[in-house]
Amino acid sequence: MSQDRSLLIEEVPKMAKYVLPTVAAWFGSLAMGATVGFSSPAIPSILLSHRHLKMSESVQGWFGSLMALGAAFGAIIAASIVDKWGRKLTLMLSAVIDLIGCLIEIYSMNLVILFTGRFITGISCGVLCLAAPLYIAETADPKWRGLLGSGFQLFVTIGVLLSYIIGSFVSWSWLALTCTVYPLIMLILLCFMPETPIFLIKNGHIREANDVLVFLFGSDSKLSNPNLYTVNADEKEAAQLSDFKKKEVFYPMILSLILMFFQQFSAINAVMFFSSQMMKDSNLMGVETSIIVLAAVGVWFTFISTILTDKAGRRILLMLSGALMCICMAVISIYYLLSNIKGNQFRVDFGWIVVVALCSFVASFAIGYGPLPWVLMSEYVPTKVKGIASGIAVCFNWLSAFIVTLVFKYLALLIGNDITYLIFALINGCGVVFVYSQVFETKGKSLQEIEIYFKNGAKSGSKSRQLDDLL
Repeated sequence: MSQDRSLLIEEVPKMAKYVLPTVAAWFGSLAMGATVGFSSPAIPSILLSHRHLKMSESVQGWFGSLMALGAAFGAIIAASIVDKWGRKLTLMLSAVIDLIGCLIEIYSMNLVILFTGRFITGISCGVLCLAAPLYIAETADPKWRGLLGSGFQLFVTIGVLLSYIIGSFVSWSWLALTCTVYPLIMLILLCFMPETPIFLIKNGHIREANDVLVFLFGSDSKLSNPNLYTVNADEKEAAQLSDFKKKEVFYPMILSLILMFFQQFSAINAVMFFSSQMMKDSNLMGVETSIIVLAAVGVWFTFISTILTDKAGRRILLMLSGALMCICMAVISIYYLLSNIKGNQFRVDFGWIVVVALCSFVASFAIGYGPLPWVLMSEYVPTKVKGIASGIAVCFNWLSAFIVTLVFKYLALLIGNDITYLIFALINGCGVVFVYSQVFETKGKSLQEIEIYFKNGAKSGSKSRQLDDLL
């Protein structure tokens, strides 16, 4: 870093400096949340003010889910550059892409241009989802890595909530303009932030890495010792296909992929996308109010998760999250079954049940499956293949989101809401079993200790839950 940039943060207490890179990345989370939440308030505004665009229901569905396709593509881009350019530059690229996409949306005059902007903002989300968790994990104190990593998802939910609130007062083009604020702030902040020490050491920049460690943790901290982040000669080489056959790479990558599967096949995105109609049918609140309430619930319980992650641990929160989502989905399934049998009067009398179940479902997702798959991905994947393996996981995550969002409505029409929600209740239940039997607790462990665990002791189906048994 230059002397001028160092002076700007010279007075920041040493204990707080390792939080600064995370704060910069959190503005990227706000940008991603704003992008995710954009379609819900934007579609009614577009239909009202730009009738010539003629968005049918199927087109609206594609507009909502196209971002996920862009994000999957963005993950592939990030995987190819994050180990070459570094985590910081990759994050800066995501900000630039997001700004371009938002500007295209603002000045779009037809559906092709509008959808192009939506796809490009999705690309930025895919790049961000890969780079931000790595950047946070590799600059944070291990004692606080879970909290800071969970903050990534917390600020995504805050970004969604802000889009919903702002979108209820302004037109879609002005909403797109406000979405440029977050990536712009992140871009500016990152100019004053360092690259991660692990990336620098891996690429032979030992002196610069030492300066970064002193900046982050202070010269008197044991975390400032570069020997703790030693990268062997094998890890400095470019990742090869043969590396993925090794158990210390293959096993944690499979764990990450399965966690991403259960995150998206919990049906959270589909539920949020169709929640406004479900809330409207309950006759308890309007559409705009309902989506704001659900987003606020998500923010509050994600905040609770960030506090509990480094206290309760990852496993217990994931199991609790999955079990509660299973119950909520089962309740909604029973509600639709009974409403089909008893008719509209049942919906009038008991519409509050689906509102409570939806809010509980969003809260349950937020305390576990919202933030923790991203945290565990950044912790599990070994340094050498972190870029490629994380890219595969993020790409898989967004493709799953696209599939679930697109298929959910057609599945409900084909077999009914009651059976559809029952299927996803069972999937969430399977997630609980998987976490109990396969997911390892990483609370308080350094990334190097986790790598040692998977290299020396990871066995599929092992009954060991703690890394302490090995380390």
